[in-house]
Amino acid sequence: MCQNFFDVRTFGAVMSTGINCGQVRGPVQLTFARSVEPIVALEHSITRMAVATEAEAEKQQGDNRTMGRKHTVPYGVYVAHGFVSSFLAKQTGFGSDDLELLWQALSQMFEHDRSAARGQMATRGLYVLPTTVNWVTPRRTRCSSV
Repeated sequence: MCQNFFDVRTFGAVMSTGINCGQVRGPVQLTFARSVEPIVALEHSITRMAVATEAEAEKQQGDNRTMGRKHTVPYGVYVAHGFVSSFLAKQTGFGSDDLELLWQALSQMFEHDRSAARGQMATRGLYVLPTTVNWVTPRRTRCSSV
């Protein structure tokens, strides 16, 4: 599993759907992101002006509006921390190429997943602190946003 799947090799997995195949402890752990300052959450009313199914059209009796709510945060700066265990990396086969791919994914994670709820969310910075692990090249990167 580790050899074939980046996510299992990176984050680990509990493979117990149906037959219990065990678990893999992944070398990469990420904390929940926390807001640096208090945020203001806004609530918006939204209306959909279409029906998706014939059953929905019959239920609405010709009125093709569906009301809903959407929540947004107009501005916020969040900080999350991540850790890479060299011991677990050796066990799963997580190498320096995988680590570079992880850095790229973290710096570009919002670029290919736009939505109205996330607006122009972007990674503002990715800071990699020096380490003593021999297969990781210590560096510091700064990613700019649009």
